[in-house]
Amino acid sequence: MEDDQVLLVFSANGTAVIKAVEPYLNSHKIPQLFVGSGAKFFADPEHYPWTTPGRPDYTGEAKAYIDYVNKNFPNAKIGVLYQNDDYGKTFLNAFIEELGKDAGKRIVSTQPYDATNPSIEAQIINLKNSGATVLLNVSTPKFAIQSIKKISELNWHPEHFMTLVASSRDSVFIPAGLENAKGIITAAITKDPTDTQWEKDSAILAYKEVMKKYNPSANTGDIFNVLAFVLAEQMVGILQKCGDDLTRENIRKVATNWHQSSDLLLPGIEFDITPKDYRLVKKVYLAKFNGKTWEQLGQPIELKK
Repeated sequence: MEDDQVLLVFSANGTAVIKAVEPYLNSHKIPQLFVGSGAKFFADPEHYPWTTPGRPDYTGEAKAYIDYVNKNFPNAKIGVLYQNDDYGKTFLNAFIEELGKDAGKRIVSTQPYDATNPSIEAQIINLKNSGATVLLNVSTPKFAIQSIKKISELNWHPEHFMTLVASSRDSVFIPAGLENAKGIITAAITKDPTDTQWEKDSAILAYKEVMKKYNPSANTGDIFNVLAFVLAEQMVGILQKCGDDLTRENIRKVATNWHQSSDLLLPGIEFDITPKDYRLVKKVYLAKFNGKTWEQLGQPIELKK
């Protein structure tokens, strides 16, 4: 990397992969910007000042789900499906922390799976048999599809919360069956190109035009393509603000004093990175899938640390 004189690393993906190179990049003072994870150790300016996250904070997202459950389903029995890695454990630990002293009696089953598992059918059966009435689903798209299908097959009807990571209508819900995904609740920060309320939105139309020209094979309905587009906008903005001072230090300085919105973000959502708080966003919407698109549940909510 030093031989190639790499200026920065932008939007690398995968929590485990990013974490593995984070110490190296930081020790060499190479900006690692908008990484494809919301794990809290990517928003740690004290120990890793050269790394900033490119997803909403997983801990804050997890606590938002628990707050919603506590308010709307205070007597619910909670089951958790989670990937057995830093991604899944960050959510699980945040669930437990937010539930506090009640966690032991409220959570009736926790079912881990490894990313190499061929199937999670057994975990879903165990969760149903536990008597859980709320499912907190911390999976990635492949396993999210499996879980939605299996829940429908079992005729199980928990209040189903799915993390933003696996909440794409086109990439997850359509393969799993739109009717099967009806009622799922997630966090949201971007406009959904498949939502009819945005079909004439100028930002969505411009996004689709650019994608058609430069990335025609991509699914423009996938919200993660929207997020990638927004992050690319931010990266361009940072480089433009740096002007002729395109040094690693100046890029880090600009990127960690970044207050910017995008017309592709939902109203009231903006990127707000400060030198002491590297979290990408401080607010999210909760939204429920109605079988066709997302319905926002009220106003944006503040994310807890």
